[in-house]
Amino acid sequence: MGSFLYEELGLVPNRYDASKMITHIPKEFHKYFILGLFDADGSFSAYQNDGYGKKLNVAFGGSESLLRFIEQHLIENNIVEPYKNGRQLDQRHKDKDGTWLSLKFAGKIQGMKILNYLYDSPIYLYRKYIKYLQIHYHND
Repeated sequence: MGSFLYEELGLVPNRYDASKMITHIPKEFHKYFILGLFDADGSFSAYQNDGYGKKLNVAFGGSESLLRFIEQHLIENNIVEPYKNGRQLDQRHKDKDGTWLSLKFAGKIQGMKILNYLYDSPIYLYRKYIKYLQIHYHND
């Protein structure tokens, strides 16, 4: 089993390229795979800004191949609009090797669309799901 995980799926400690693994996930499970990634390495923050009103930021963390996979999935499912050259990926720890990046989405409408899509699922990380339910403008 260890050999299969390593050789076929590329699952190794501290992996930085998930492209091998992604190709083995059936398309109907992509959303749930992304939710699992989000529950593990994603974040969101909802807040009120006096000058601009209600705000929501959603971010995913991972390798470039993984984040491009997530972005493409959200575009193909009409959750977010495409950008001409793809969204900017930010290096999470500027003083480190640069393989860990973040993909960020800003805006209440876009953020809620992403969260509503992902959390329309039978399985999720309970702690983060409760935080999602507590966003005070679900129906704005």
